[in-house]
Amino acid sequence: MCVIEDKIKSVIIRSDLDYTEIAKRCGVERSAVGKWAKTGKISLQNFAKLCSVFNLDPNEILNLRKNASSVSEVAKLTNRINKLDDLDPRISIVNMLLSLDIRY
Repeated sequence: MCVIEDKIKSVIIRSDLDYTEIAKRCGVERSAVGKWAKTGKISLQNFAKLCSVFNLDPNEILNLRKNASSVSEVAKLTNRINKLDDLDPRISIVNMLLSLDIRY
């Protein structure tokens, strides 16, 4: 399992919120939160929601270097992911990823 998956699991497991409350705040089923806690695997859209619920900086979980460019790109990515609710997520995610220009 990769470090990112371990961090996602840790955030959920160490939370003061139960899975039902996390699910409610993320707009998903309780079983989805259980799956995230068990496997650490989560979609980009739900990752953005989880970060929002716990007021987390996605940079910390994704281990992105903190520079103006990457912080700006992650903020744009998070905003775009949050707007996907009304669109077909598969198309929107592909288009969004193709439009990113992150340099490390």
